[in-house]
Amino acid sequence: MAVRFHTSRAIYDGPTDTVRVPVIDGNKLVVFAIAREAIMSSLWSGDGPPDCLIEVYHRHRRALHALALHKYLTRQFEADGSVLIAPHDLGRAESSPVPDRYTPN
Repeated sequence: MAVRFHTSRAIYDGPTDTVRVPVIDGNKLVVFAIAREAIMSSLWSGDGPPDCLIEVYHRHRRALHALALHKYLTRQFEADGSVLIAPHDLGRAESSPVPDRYTPN
């Protein structure tokens, strides 16, 4: 079964200061989170409400999904079980190998 990113369900979560996207792997729910600091330092230089962060996520979702999938498959989880994209991760986005059966959507 393929890993599915539910991009239309992306939200900004204030308490964690992340954009959060639900991911389904078979019958397992995994949360993919992108730190606001990662978006601001590498993907966007603007200023605006949290909705803008979700727009930036949508614009860069393929690269972000590839990176999140790489971290997921290599079991790089946070204490809460989520997969977090931090500022230092974004340099790896283009070099992360993704197996064919896990095609980011």
